Amino acid sequence: MVNVYLLYSKLEAGRPPREETLAYLAQVSARAGETLTPTFDGTGVEREATAVVFAVTGGTAEGLKLLYDKAPGVRRWLILNEGKGNAFSASMQMVTFLQERNAAARILSGDAQTVGDLLKEELHLANVIDRFSHLRVGQIGAPSDWLISKGTDRAFFERLGMTFTDIPIGEVEAEYEKGGYPENAYTAALKEKGYAPQETEKALNLYGAIRRVCLAHNLDAFTIRCFDLLFSVHSAGCAAVSVLSAEGIFAGCEGDMPSLLSMALLSFAAERPAFMCNPSAMDRESNEMIFAHCTIPLNMPDRFRLTTHFESNSSIGIRGEFDPCPVTVFKLAADGSRWFASNGELLDNPSFRNYCRTQFRVRLEEPVGTFLNEPIGNHYLICRGHFAERMNRLCAMLQQ
Repeated sequence: MVNVYLLYSKLEAGRPPREETLAYLAQVSARAGETLTPTFDGTGVEREATAVVFAVTGGTAEGLKLLYDKAPGVRRWLILNEGKGNAFSASMQMVTFLQERNAAARILSGDAQTVGDLLKEELHLANVIDRFSHLRVGQIGAPSDWLISKGTDRAFFERLGMTFTDIPIGEVEAEYEKGGYPENAYTAALKEKGYAPQETEKALNLYGAIRRVCLAHNLDAFTIRCFDLLFSVHSAGCAAVSVLSAEGIFAGCEGDMPSLLSMALLSFAAERPAFMCNPSAMDRESNEMIFAHCTIPLNMPDRFRLTTHFESNSSIGIRGEFDPCPVTVFKLAADGSRWFASNGELLDNPSFRNYCRTQFRVRLEEPVGTFLNEPIGNHYLICRGHFAERMNRLCAMLQQ
């Protein structure tokens, strides 16, 4: 349910019949897929994170100011109008007022179908920001030694409401010694491949260990210094990360926190899993990139097979394969100040021996030269579907 705060002119002559206004809101509600509850006196606005205001007529900017004064905690304002009378003009005055005070604000104007579609997207973006802001994130072990660029600016994300927990990798190693993992559709799918049963079992015990650590710390997301596990428990984390990602716990490799947070934001926005990968090669003439990594959420590819982890040529790695499809490539910088977002087309799945096991060839809309001149670390995120515009909007919202 979404409250909509209706504002009318003090002059009754310019007001449309209330039934007409409510009928319009009912059509917007149906189009947006949300129950919109009209509110005439501003009650409850102080509890909103995103406030939806309907400027029914002109001469209503003063009413918006009264709402603003009651609700200093509102993070975003959505100003609806039908584009009739002077309501659009009043909406412009409202947004000017709000932006002068560094408040995020946007006008949604037009017929019920147009405003309903816009409102649906805006409410989804607000929900994404809310879910992203309240993540409970774990750093299991330090970032890998080769991740020498600046680490995550935790203060920036904590300002949003995010919490971080540092966990020694020894907790995972101790849990691994206990053994055991839950049997589910994903573990069954791995075992059904019949690949190196002993190595598969070790990989699944590692999945069980990491899962128990996540549950003990009540984590929504984690990144792990996985290469150390090759030496301590003699198993790669690829299968564990793959299964946990499919189960809905955002899981990142190499202790790379900026990539983990990028994964979560992209997944929330697209409502589907995201693949953390290395940009491995480019063709500037065709504007294509090859992306690769040894793990992928098990519920993401069209099919997969098991092989070894690339760098160690041991344990379990996952080769996911996709049919050609639209994709989005995304990365948010460690301090949230810049990002890369591009739509693209996944063309095929190469099989180069000198890259990680899951490999995508993607033709991008944005110039691949960006990866040479303005890289954001060595990992990027890919999901199915075209969401670049949405990611640009979300990242801009994070700055507000």
